[in-house]
Amino acid sequence: MIILQLPEQAGSEPAPQEIDSEARCRVSGPGLRAFLAIADRYRITTRDRIALLGEPSNSTYHEWVKKARAAVPLSLPLDTLTRISRTLGIHKTLGILFPNEAEAMTWLKGPHRGEAFGGQARWR
Repeated sequence: MIILQLPEQAGSEPAPQEIDSEARCRVSGPGLRAFLAIADRYRITTRDRIALLGEPSNSTYHEWVKKARAAVPLSLPLDTLTRISRTLGIHKTLGILFPNEAEAMTWLKGPHRGEAFGGQARWR
């Protein structure tokens, strides 16, 4: 699979970069373990974890978790790895915006007035 690597200098064109199965295997276990640690910290339900990871079946999700926790090699789909990367980015950004974790949790789990959320909380 090929993705676009962001350019190092502004104004430059993105460069194609191949993501092979070896690279996916190398980052899948550590990435999923980091995702699970964040999900545990934010008390994200299993249902929401599955949604965040792109709706794999329950059995697939639990097999991934079992392998990741046991440090057994696994290769997640690129879409799932991208979703994990976004979750890591959100976690990092929350830490920057809200040095107090309680404030980050209030923002994350509180109601949101944005049209897409319709006044509902981001997480249950």
